[in-house]
Parts: sequence; C-alpha cells; structure tokens
Amino acid sequence: HIDLLLTRSPALFSSEFKAFFCRYNEPSYIKAKKLHIITAIASLANMEAILEELGSYVTDVDVTMARKSIRCIGRIGARIGACVDHVISMLLAFQELDIPYVTAESVCVLRDILRKYPDRAPRVLPSLAGIMESSALDDELEAKAALVWILGQFGDHLDDAPYILESLVEKIEEQAPVVR
Repeated sequence: HIDLLLTRSPALFSSEFKAFFCRYNEPSYIKAKKLHIITAIASLANMEAILEELGSYVTDVDVTMARKSIRCIGRIGARIGACVDHVISMLLAFQELDIPYVTAESVCVLRDILRKYPDRAPRVLPSLAGIMESSALDDELEAKAALVWILGQFGDHLDDAPYILESLVEKIEEQAPVVR
C-alpha cells in the first residue's frame, strides 16, 4: 500500500523518513522494502540523513543488504543532482573498505552515475585505476565489465587507461563474455 501512495505522492512520507530506517533484527524482506521506500522518499531536505543511514548498511553482515544499499545510494545520486558529488565521495570511500563485493558494487553504481553525469569522470578515474590490477573484481563480472566501460568511455582523462586495459586484453580469452 505504501508503494501505491508513494507513486502518487512521493513527498508524503518525506518528513517521516526515519521510521523507515532498518533495524538489525528485521527480516531481510522488510529491510529490502524499507530500502525501496527510503530511496523513493529521498529529497533535498532529507537526503544527507538518508545517505548516511544507507552508508552505514554497506558494512552489514548480509551481503545482499549491503549491495542493495549501495544501489540505493546510486539511485538517489542519479535522481537528485544536488547530492551527486556527495554520493560519488561515498562510493569512492567504500572502495577503501577493501571488501570485494562493496568495491564491485561501487564500481557498477559509479558507471551508472557517470552515464548521467559524464562531467564527473575526471574526479572518479584516478581512484579506479588500481582496482583492475587488484584481485577485488576477479569474481565480479558485472563490475569488471563496468570498469572496462568506464575506462573505455573516459580513458582520455587517465594517462594509464590504455595500459590498464592492455593487461585485460592480454587475458581476453579467459574473460567471461560479459567482460569481452
């Protein structure tokens, strides 16, 4: 029912956004629904608090919850242009956590943000340069494909882009079709 109300009036619950923050003891399906609602009600007035709350879910023991929270952060950044720089800063900070699935999901979300805001690429590229050389994306095919897309699309902003892609091209036969 809340979904129906939000489709008709997204600002309806924007002042009551804290009621939709997840609690540690809630079932995963409730947490997933709350993430959807929080993302839908995010506005200029409450985006900072919502983004910080979603950022705290990134280190959740539930990998699915962590991935969904990163996706929600990206959706908010894509929808509310005023917070895109804050979202990019958060996504770049997540990479420093050195958790492979967090790094992978952050790269995928950065790809989506750069599709909408290509002028932010020079800020993002330097931090992505070392990811391909690390083993963080070995099991994450979508993230590896996202990184290849970013480097191919915006490689002119990064001097080492051809060399990073060269190491991938050398092993192209070993790569999954989505990366090729």
